[in-house]
Amino acid sequence: MPFGLQPTHLTILLVTGLTCLTPIVIVGGVLYVVAARTDWNKRPSDAPTALDILKMRYAKGEITEEQFNKMKSEVS
Repeated sequence: MPFGLQPTHLTILLVTGLTCLTPIVIVGGVLYVVAARTDWNKRPSDAPTALDILKMRYAKGEITEEQFNKMKSEVS
């Protein structure tokens, strides 16, 4: 076969392709595992809850006692 791809050329292309794809597959796998183990809805432990914010607003006088009780029943 004087023209076209020789069997050795196909082997080189295959090995080169796999060599280039291997790091991409490894990095993709690591990113997938990290994303799967992450709880995206978790709030920091030191962040105030809705009730804490409501109590602060009531303490500052931003809302009345009626508003506070109504919102408290909705939050709880």
